[in-house]
Amino acid sequence: MLLRHFMLDVGPQEANCYLLADLAAKTGILVDAGAFEPAIVALAAEHDLRMAAILLTHLHWDHVDGLPEYLRHWPAARVIAPAALATAEVERTAPGEELEIEPFRFRVLRTSGHTPESVSYYCAEHAICFVGDALFAGSIGGTADEEKFREETGCIRDHLFTLPDATELLPGHGPVTTVAIERAANPFLKPGFGRN
Repeated sequence: MLLRHFMLDVGPQEANCYLLADLAAKTGILVDAGAFEPAIVALAAEHDLRMAAILLTHLHWDHVDGLPEYLRHWPAARVIAPAALATAEVERTAPGEELEIEPFRFRVLRTSGHTPESVSYYCAEHAICFVGDALFAGSIGGTADEEKFREETGCIRDHLFTLPDATELLPGHGPVTTVAIERAANPFLKPGFGRN
């Protein structure tokens, strides 16, 4: 397996983009597409990857703006997202769905709150979960009000913190972390911690 993390320059909010590939099957998947990065296309070409899909965790601009340019390079790639998008035709996915992109399998997890449509993609075989902006190392995604804060933290507890401890959480910004670390140390998930 090849898993490469790119930090994309999208204004003040540097966003993470991930290239996941099975080198034996020559199949690649891009997770989030905040800005176009030629190095990602070059890496896929270097490994002779068929880019099968682009997974979107949510539809904020810093996670989708590069999508049209990636699709110009990979027109056959499926775009899988939790909601419709104006700039591309998407296959809608929903929490609870088992998503198969051979040879990878993902379970779609509800992690809404930061946005109403936010989802995470959990790949049990490789113990990784792409969490978008739901959760960061030591923090969580911003929310509009206290109700959305409770929704987001509830989703994290119910759907991310129930994953195995060693599961790597790959966020939309900042460093990679794990379920065990965030369950033990993330202050936003501690009892009594509020939005303000």
